Amino acid sequence: MRVTVELEDREAELIRLRAETLGATPSEVVTEAVRAQRARSAQRVSHAREVAAMVRQSWCDADIALYLGLSNNTVASIRRTLGLPPNRRDAPGTAPSVAYGVRS
Repeated sequence: MRVTVELEDREAELIRLRAETLGATPSEVVTEAVRAQRARSAQRVSHAREVAAMVRQSWCDADIALYLGLSNNTVASIRRTLGLPPNRRDAPGTAPSVAYGVRS
C-alpha cells in the first residue's frame, strides 16, 4: 500500500536523517515507527486488562505497579481511566501484598 502524508519540513528532515543513520529508506523508517507504535498500543491494552483484573481481585495500586513493573502513577491512571475505585493495601477483605520483585 502506498500512503502520502503532509509533513512539516522539520519532521521530514528528521525522518531523512534517521534513515541515513540506519542505512534505510525513509519509507522503512516510517514503517518501523508505525509498527513500534502499534506494539506500544497493544502493550497498553494488555496492561489495562491486567490492571482491571487485579483491581477487581482487590490488589492495591502499589502492589499492581510492583508486580507489573509499572509506576504507581501509571497504574492509578489506568485504573481511573477504566473508572475503577482504588483499593487500600491490606484493608480487610483485600488481596495480600505481593512478593516484591517477582512476576510470573
